Amino acid sequence: MKKQIFKSSIFLLFMFSIYFQTNSVSAQTYFSDNFETGLSKWMVTAANWDTLFSTYCSGTHCVTDSRIGNYTYNSDPTITMSASLNLTGTAFPVLTFFHKYSLFEDGFWGRYDSVHAEISTNGGFNWSKIKSWRQSNRAWTYEEINLSGYKATNVKVRFHLSSHNGGGGSADGWYIDDVYIREYSTANPPVNLPFSDNFETGMGKWIAGGFNWEPTNATYSSGQWSATDSRIGNYIYGSDPTMTISGIMNLTATSLPILTFWHKYSLFEDGFWGRYDSIHIEVSVNGGFDWNTVQSWRQSNNAWTYEQINLSSYKTNSVKVRFHLSSHNGGGGSADGWYIDDVSIYDMNAVIKKIGDIIPNKYALSQNYPNPFNPTTNIRYDLPKNTFVKLIVFDMLGREVETLVYEKLNAGTYSVDWNASQYPSGVYFYYLQADSYTEVNKMILTK
Repeated sequence: MKKQIFKSSIFLLFMFSIYFQTNSVSAQTYFSDNFETGLSKWMVTAANWDTLFSTYCSGTHCVTDSRIGNYTYNSDPTITMSASLNLTGTAFPVLTFFHKYSLFEDGFWGRYDSVHAEISTNGGFNWSKIKSWRQSNRAWTYEEINLSGYKATNVKVRFHLSSHNGGGGSADGWYIDDVYIREYSTANPPVNLPFSDNFETGMGKWIAGGFNWEPTNATYSSGQWSATDSRIGNYIYGSDPTMTISGIMNLTATSLPILTFWHKYSLFEDGFWGRYDSIHIEVSVNGGFDWNTVQSWRQSNNAWTYEQINLSSYKTNSVKVRFHLSSHNGGGGSADGWYIDDVSIYDMNAVIKKIGDIIPNKYALSQNYPNPFNPTTNIRYDLPKNTFVKLIVFDMLGREVETLVYEKLNAGTYSVDWNASQYPSGVYFYYLQADSYTEVNKMILTK
């Protein structure tokens, strides 16, 4: 299926990238560079690192290890911060950036080149590796590295490509964009529960690398948009495009937290040689520093399918969720990819409560109580039979605010609480769809 993108969605993503860059530069940000104005903040050696406009994560430029063609075999090109940072007074500093890379690899002989993020706490006299990568990932990918163990007065960071594979080969190299050193809380704002996104207004709730995940109107489960792993055509072989919730969730007080979504996928497969690409739901319990795979799929499912995943094993105060496509099948092939829609994360036991055992004889949506309210109100509804239920809150402009219910429920009477503490005063509407029944009521938030 050919993926289509409206200009409006590209504009929304561009505006989000500008917003992210300008608003994250605050008292909580100690260093930032998106390479739009050159390399004045860096020390580089001639004929090595330089800015490039043929690929980038945001804006129109990134930085790469070689100006033209492949990097040089048996070399160690580095790009180093020019000025030292004093991190002694920081709370929880982190290094974040986007990158992609294609490095020489010879698995048969065990020969590999590698790239490293390195740090110095004495102004550049000595260096420690803080994270390394090898092989290839040709999709722009977000990285977050904990610097709390390096709170010194003369901190520098550098990016180091090391080519000493013993085979004489080289490859395209390393591309880096949007480098920040900032507080963990700045990079990871809180995400309130319940969380929901149907991608009708873009990718503002997600971290996704440039030219990777983006809304598409070519196919969808509801509304007119879904999210897909590549803008046009197939995903890229030798890549790991990820789509990550842009903040952290506190699940410590939840009873039964669940992740629900709709998806379909077409992945490369070669059963004869046992070569497959795969897709994964991954959860981090420490804000994105480490990831656990909770469910995976491979091959293809070209029909929109509902998934429900129990997150009860991940009840910390720093939870992130991401969608990860992995293309390292060894055969060089790719396919159309992954489509995702109607993502929700909520506490099933706390949000939806069944009232009594009486089965109502008709559908009904009651007026919320109290109304007006501040900040929490309760909504009841009746289901005469087992059915899939949507209960969605909209604002006065018809924009979806939150999805309160999005799942199959048994017949009965239910109640759900809506906490509107993060929203401004005003008129809101709540919409119930169950089987062929639909109903809309108005409610007023007064603060």
